[in-house]
Amino acid sequence: MQRRYHSLLSFALKETLAPYQLTAAQPVGLRLLSFRLLRRHVSPLALSVAQFTHFSTFPSAMASLKLDSTTFLNTKVEFIADGRSLSDYDTLVVVGEKHVTDSRVLPRFDIVNSLLKEITEVDAAASSSAVVLRVPQKNDLGVQRVVFAPTGPLNRDIDDARRYEEAAANGVKRALSAGAKSLLVFVDVESKIRSNPCYEQAELVSVLGALRAVYMPLELREVEGKTPVKADRIGFHIPDATRITNIERAATAMEAGRIVARDIGGSDPERMAAPKAVEYVMETFKGTDVKIEVIDDQDKLDKEFPLLGAVNRAASVIPRHHGRVILLEYNGEGETSETVLLVGKGITYDTGGADVKAGGVMAGMHRDKCGAAAVAGFFKTLSLLKPKGIRVIGSMSMIRNSIGENCYVADEIITSRAGVRVRVGNTDAEGRMVMTDLLCFMKEKIIKEKLFNPQVYTIATLTGHVVMAFGPDYSAVLDNGPAKKKNSSRELYDHGCKMAEPVELSSIRREDYALCKGPSEYEDLLQCNNLPSTRTPRGHQLPAAFMIAASGLDKHGIDSENPIPYTHIDIAGSAGPFPGLPAGTPILALSAKHIIPKLA
Repeated sequence: MQRRYHSLLSFALKETLAPYQLTAAQPVGLRLLSFRLLRRHVSPLALSVAQFTHFSTFPSAMASLKLDSTTFLNTKVEFIADGRSLSDYDTLVVVGEKHVTDSRVLPRFDIVNSLLKEITEVDAAASSSAVVLRVPQKNDLGVQRVVFAPTGPLNRDIDDARRYEEAAANGVKRALSAGAKSLLVFVDVESKIRSNPCYEQAELVSVLGALRAVYMPLELREVEGKTPVKADRIGFHIPDATRITNIERAATAMEAGRIVARDIGGSDPERMAAPKAVEYVMETFKGTDVKIEVIDDQDKLDKEFPLLGAVNRAASVIPRHHGRVILLEYNGEGETSETVLLVGKGITYDTGGADVKAGGVMAGMHRDKCGAAAVAGFFKTLSLLKPKGIRVIGSMSMIRNSIGENCYVADEIITSRAGVRVRVGNTDAEGRMVMTDLLCFMKEKIIKEKLFNPQVYTIATLTGHVVMAFGPDYSAVLDNGPAKKKNSSRELYDHGCKMAEPVELSSIRREDYALCKGPSEYEDLLQCNNLPSTRTPRGHQLPAAFMIAASGLDKHGIDSENPIPYTHIDIAGSAGPFPGLPAGTPILALSAKHIIPKLA
């Protein structure tokens, strides 16, 4: 039987784990309205990676590493093309619409269809929620427990790829609750469904959904003396041997990125305070093609990023909370055909500052760093897939919006990096402050270095208004003129639909610029009004207009000799529930747009 075992870091584990000298004897391893929003002996990355191990029947970069599943803190991930022997697993999870239709596994899976028919005759709920089926001891499957996870209807106007992603996640969760420790997942996609462009990545998103279900938070992985794991082993049966390599390669690298994003975005305000976030990032990218630069001097922050420096003032006097700007860069081999520049909001904790969040609405504000977390996650995926012909420059504004005698306050006038005089309207609008100067930095880099085919993004859990406008689970994407001309948001929309990471299209209008125009001769711009974004007309569009104007990017619109495409992504609704796990958005949509097409 052909069997291939790959880790979440798959083909690149040598580069990732070599620095740790692992052996079998070594343990390894928002929503406020708006936010749906290693063990001690090894690095946080090692534990991120260590949920997955690599074993192979063919020569590999990991052949010299003795990874023993009894001591390696992990869930072993396997991809197999031949499912003749399932006896290695205690549970088979089948994801499909109503029953098994794939001729490649029939008639062997006929018993699953028979059991499904029996149970749906007496329990109508079995057709809409994951159900556990007991298989007679004498059967061709080789397992006695089957979980069927129905997708529900797939042919209506409202149906999309999330049907598969959610069904796979629910199926794995149901199997785990039934006591499963070693699972094999099979995704049944009817030929007529596969021909629908919306479901062309049905198997890939199902794998990602299943892997999401076995993620273990960083803080739990770091508990002394514990080896927390949700499943010992999870396999994926992909009958089409011609597709298995591409699916495993993309899925493992994307999920690795989402693990990094969840670790950073979901960890508590002390565990992922700026200095510790730097440690995590440095260890994550040790030995990879990603270059890291860290700026932590307050004087330098004030000089180069004055708006960000103002937000950091209060926290700067507490060493463990003092802010950092993390700059990342990846240069793919070959001639550059595209340059992507990412600015991520990384508020490690948002008290609201002097305009404090009162009335119990501060809880969950450690999730205000999910934008920066997504930037780090995207770079993780880059470092594993190593796409050619692309240059990516990223920034993470890891700042705590604290209260204190040194905090910035409303009415201050601060001159941005671009030379724009900004009057602070509300200190709880700190997200746009910590990104604007980095946006200006990216603009300057594009112009100075004449970067080829640039596309700039800001990514942030920014406004409650976006949740009011589009509901939970959806990111909003907003283009400036040059980005709209090249269909940037529309492409993200299309890729997001296929990757079960949907976004909604929004627009930046003239009214948004008018709202942030300075009301007096003292200032050029007003940072924010004093109403919550949820009570401000066009509350999620306003910050994008402010950042464009305050960064000087408004001088690079479609009427400019040097237009710069810019897209703002507000992930306040899609970043994941609190309480709950972060989602890692928008890594999948960005990867599908910028990375996957460039793979050799």
